[in-house]
Amino acid sequence: MHIKLRTFIQFLLIGIMLTAPYAQEKAAKAPAPYTWGTELLFKRGGNAVAYADAGWRFEKGMAWTVARDESNKSVLTLPVQKVARDVKLTLKVGGAYGSQRLLLSANGDHIGKWWVFSRSQIITVTLPAKALMKGTPLRLTFHTPDAKSPEEATGGASNDSDQLGVSVLSLKLE
Repeated sequence: MHIKLRTFIQFLLIGIMLTAPYAQEKAAKAPAPYTWGTELLFKRGGNAVAYADAGWRFEKGMAWTVARDESNKSVLTLPVQKVARDVKLTLKVGGAYGSQRLLLSANGDHIGKWWVFSRSQIITVTLPAKALMKGTPLRLTFHTPDAKSPEEATGGASNDSDQLGVSVLSLKLE
């Protein structure tokens, strides 16, 4: 019995030593809290990169929502201070391949649905206080059910097979 307990403790300590560097790395990469009114820039090296979870592809001047699975969702997680008021969200999109639907939710509450076309658009919507009072972080989910690959959209002229939704340029909450 004593040997089994000693082996278990050694196994446990090895597990802690192996996971500790990962936990420290993850904590070191935790994004700073979002400051209300800050414009997030969606591009390679932009400040939105720190808040991007699943489903984003950052390029030189923009980021695409990318369908990595059948859910076609891209998630942005913002550590925010709770507010007891509605918040205005301004989203600048750079377009899409053809026309695509964009459905937005905040902490699981449906916020709105828009058609995004091949040109730039500015979308303004109010996030209700009840969605923001659900706690921090604020999880914005971009659902693009019509995502398609550049290969599909160009009839094979491109060999890019990523399922792209809409291109996002910036986002601001105020």
